Amino acid sequence: MYIYVTPSLYDYGTELARIVPNPFHPKIIAAVEGRAEEDDFPTVYASNTLKTVHEQATKAGLILREGRYLGQYPPCFMFNRVLFWLGSLCQTTIEKYELTRPLQGWMYCVVQQPESRDKKA
Repeated sequence: MYIYVTPSLYDYGTELARIVPNPFHPKIIAAVEGRAEEDDFPTVYASNTLKTVHEQATKAGLILREGRYLGQYPPCFMFNRVLFWLGSLCQTTIEKYELTRPLQGWMYCVVQQPESRDKKA
């Protein structure tokens, strides 16, 4: 069984990271979040929707046992009280509706091998 959390493709932070070229990410992260520039890594979005995870798991002979979107407080707005409040309000609204849940920041996935039919009880 493999359990992991990964960014959702449709989160505003992910969308911004996709628009801004990778070489600019370290300085932006350092300025906005206060993280060291070396703590940023190139972004590659190859498995960031539940549909894609399901397709990739199936292709590999695995099962997506659980997949859901998770919210978070808006860390990129912590430098400004008003923006943080607006981001938190937005997050609360997104979490309420099934249709908007993919806009949350993270995906929680549990992938595993199918149980063998030949398994003895």
